[in-house]
Amino acid sequence: QANDLSTVPAVAAAGVETRGGNLEANDLSDIRLRGVGVFLRGAGGPTLAAGRAVHGGAIASCLDSIMGQTNLLNGCMGPTAYLTVRYKRPILLNRHGDALPLGGCVVAAEGRVRERQGKKVFLAAALRHGETGEEFAVAEGLFIHQTMAEMGAMAGGARQAKGKSVADPPAATLRSGGAPKDAATAARMALGGWVNDTERAKRMARPGQQRSYIDSAFPRLHRSFWFHPSRREFAAVVYFGPQCLGPPGRVHGGCQFAVIDDTFAKMLFCRAASDLGYPPGAFVTTTMTVNYKGGVPLDSVCVVTCRVAEARIDRKGRTRLHLEGRLALGWGGALLSAGSAVFVASGVPWRGQPVAVADAKL
Repeated sequence: QANDLSTVPAVAAAGVETRGGNLEANDLSDIRLRGVGVFLRGAGGPTLAAGRAVHGGAIASCLDSIMGQTNLLNGCMGPTAYLTVRYKRPILLNRHGDALPLGGCVVAAEGRVRERQGKKVFLAAALRHGETGEEFAVAEGLFIHQTMAEMGAMAGGARQAKGKSVADPPAATLRSGGAPKDAATAARMALGGWVNDTERAKRMARPGQQRSYIDSAFPRLHRSFWFHPSRREFAAVVYFGPQCLGPPGRVHGGCQFAVIDDTFAKMLFCRAASDLGYPPGAFVTTTMTVNYKGGVPLDSVCVVTCRVAEARIDRKGRTRLHLEGRLALGWGGALLSAGSAVFVASGVPWRGQPVAVADAKL
C-alpha cells in the first residue's frame, strides 16, 4: 500500500529477464537474472554532502539475494560461502533511479553465474543506474549447492548448535529496547572490562531523522554495543529473530553482512575520534568481504567483535582503515562468520560523534 511498485516507470519498463543455461553441463553463457533493486526509506544509511545514501548493509543484502535467486533459478540452492562487495558510488534515496511515491529509489540489478566447480557455484551481481548504466556496487560470491536432504540436515544442525549455546542470555531479554536486561550478560561484560556503548551508538542517528536500515530492524534483530578500552576492541551483542531467515533454520547471509558492516561503523562513530586516535568525521565502506564459516541459527544471540587492523593515508590524503570482525555464537562460542573491510574518511562531519577534548572544536 505504501509503494505500489507497478506504477513506478522504472519497474514497469525494467524488462525483467531471467535466462537459464545448463548448469550441470557447465554451460554458463546464459545463466543470468536481470531486474530492479528497490530501496525504500527504511534502507537509509549515512547522510552525505549530496543527500542520504542507502545503507551499505542493505546494498549487500540485495546483492546477496540477487545471486541467491540467480542460483535458485537454475536449479541450485544452498548457503553463501563468501561474499565480497565493492562500493563504487553511493545510491542516494530519492535521487538515483525513479523516486518512489513515499520515498526510496529503484536501480537496475543483475546477477549471473561465473563458474561451476562441482558443488561450488561462483556468481557475480551488480547494481547500476537504470539510464546511464553507471555501477553503484558490484559483488562476487561463492554458493555451495546442496540437495533438499542436505538443506534439511543443515537446518537440524543449526537448531542443535543453538541448543548448545547455554551461556547466551535468553533471547526474550534482548527483544525490547535498551541494553541487554539479562544480569549475567551485563556482569560478564562489566567484569571483563567492557564499557556499555549503546547510548553512544544511538547518537549516530540525527534528531528527527528516520533510523538507518539496520537500526530500524526490530523485531528482526536487536543489538547492544560495548567497548574494551585496553584491547581497543568493539563488540555488539546481537539477537537474530525469525525474520532474518535465509537457508532453512538459519540467518540470511546478507543480514549477517549488514550486522558486521554496521558494527564496524558504530565502532568508528563511537570511538575512532575519542579513543582510537583517528580524525573525527564520517567513514564509509569502500569494500568488504565476509567468509561464512557456519550457519547462524535463527532466534539466537551472537557476539560480533571488531578492531582496526591497519590505518594509512591514501594518495588523496584521506584516512583509510582496514577493519576485521568476528561473529560468534554466544560468549566464546564457535566462529560463524569473519569479516574484513576498508573504510575511508568521507570528509563529512558526523554530528553527535564523541571526540577527544583536543578535537572538540573540530
